[in-house]
Amino acid sequence: RLLDSAKALAPAGRGFAFQPSCDLCAMRAMCDGVPEAYVEQFGWAGFSPLTESQREALIVPEEREKPLPFVPEAVLRDLLTPPAGEWTLVSLSVNDREAFADLKVGAPHHLAITLVLRPRSDTEPAYRRTRVFNVSLSGRGYRRMDEELARVAIRWLARRERSLLKTLE
Repeated sequence: RLLDSAKALAPAGRGFAFQPSCDLCAMRAMCDGVPEAYVEQFGWAGFSPLTESQREALIVPEEREKPLPFVPEAVLRDLLTPPAGEWTLVSLSVNDREAFADLKVGAPHHLAITLVLRPRSDTEPAYRRTRVFNVSLSGRGYRRMDEELARVAIRWLARRERSLLKTLE
């Protein structure tokens, strides 16, 4: 089972906030929240929950009609290859809609996660988003250090996406 947008599961003080009315918003499962620094400086004025029909209006019609082709396995393997062996890409499974990447760190931490990559869509839930991907964690019960591995790997992936964008052009 994939975690819903895990922003709600993230520990307090991570830099983003929600107000009580956010629970009524049609974008709640996909929203990263509002930066706490913004709220401290400007407050919540201008933020109100979206209805489902307002959310639907934000979707570009061509996005509704046809899914984007997914990224080739060789390109993903290259994008997920870590700097200086920080983790090991244990396995990578790619189909026409998504990819599952098993990452592992050995001694002394013994961490393991499975990242699920799908084409970026602001209307779908995601643990994190890059310019190209929605990234989720497969499974449940990850420890804080496992999630730190996920964050580091996703940041690395986001930096490497420029080469992917050039490849897909």
